[in-house]
Amino acid sequence: MRMRRHRRHDAARHLSARAVAPLLLVVAGCCLGPLPAEAATFDWVSATDGYWDVASNWSTGTVPNSSTDIVTLDVPQDVLVTHRTGTTSVDQITARERFALTGGTLNIYGSSGPSVFTQSFTQSGGTLGGTGEVQLQGTGSSWSGGSWTDGGTTRVLSGADLTVSGGYHYQSYRNLTVNAGGQLTWSGGRWY
Repeated sequence: MRMRRHRRHDAARHLSARAVAPLLLVVAGCCLGPLPAEAATFDWVSATDGYWDVASNWSTGTVPNSSTDIVTLDVPQDVLVTHRTGTTSVDQITARERFALTGGTLNIYGSSGPSVFTQSFTQSGGTLGGTGEVQLQGTGSSWSGGSWTDGGTTRVLSGADLTVSGGYHYQSYRNLTVNAGGQLTWSGGRWY
């Protein structure tokens, strides 16, 4: 009999641990709140110029669109990536390819650090939003249309340039900073 009691006691202890573990997870979830979303990484895979909104251009087969997504535009070929439509929110972009914002809204939040564009960044339409910093490192960047919103910063780094031209440019609470050695050329248009 003693043997049985010992076995039942071990089984009860084992069952008790199994029953308590999910309860601890529930209690921890209630007290700590939801876990932060895990960042997904999206890499541009197209060897030719292409559109942001085409799923087959991305390593995941889906278009990045979460404020936690990390995006890398870097292929051996010289390509132009164009954001033309829709509203997109990402955390960070590292672009070693030319980039064009022609339509839609691109929100960059930057909790993982600044978004860096080493080639040209051109904006002829659409909206650049979000609270993150956009760093322009390449030459040939331009802003000829569209708007900037939401309190982030666009920074022209040393050796880079940005040309502002065209009609009206709507800038709402987004900072423009030109570092020493960077160049801003104003060739027309109004900023309001």
